[in-house]
Amino acid sequence: MVALTQDEQGHLKGSARSISGVHVRDVLFEIDQDHPGAIIKFGGHAMAAGLSLRADQLSVFKKSFAEKVNDLIREGGLKGDLCYDFELPVGFLTLDFARYLNTLTPWGMGMKEPIFKGVFEVLALNCYESGFVRMQLGSENEKMSAVAFRMESQVAAGDVCEFYYSVGVNRFRGQETLQLLVHDVWEHEYA
Repeated sequence: MVALTQDEQGHLKGSARSISGVHVRDVLFEIDQDHPGAIIKFGGHAMAAGLSLRADQLSVFKKSFAEKVNDLIREGGLKGDLCYDFELPVGFLTLDFARYLNTLTPWGMGMKEPIFKGVFEVLALNCYESGFVRMQLGSENEKMSAVAFRMESQVAAGDVCEFYYSVGVNRFRGQETLQLLVHDVWEHEYA
């Protein structure tokens, strides 16, 4: 993302912020090489940069910036960063632990719900038209229920994946069971 404002000389000044996989200062360097004089000055690092731009070069800059970022994303894929609290040992994945976590609510801005990471095999998978996915996950002779939304194309039965999830209690017909809510999933890389 690049945000620009016009200064008293009519130049555009602003800053750029990036995402993983896009070195924004290098993108500005390449634009400067391809279109000498369009960028008056720039500096920064991989995730943030500042720049001054000639106002009459804005359309050239926008087109070149979009092309270069799209090329980087196409080459390396757009993964982003996954944030989680820690990898929860399988022994903690119990109904009692889920009930305990529930006593710490409500989650919100000052106290976000903990997100855990774990490697599980997808033992069974049911996808519904609404985008709801119900899974049976397994690890070290343990089986647990998990749900997700809009992940039907990311997992299949038999896959072993890194799951990023929160722990919850499913209440159905007077019964309580442990249930994981999957927030993200990545293909597991074997050592």
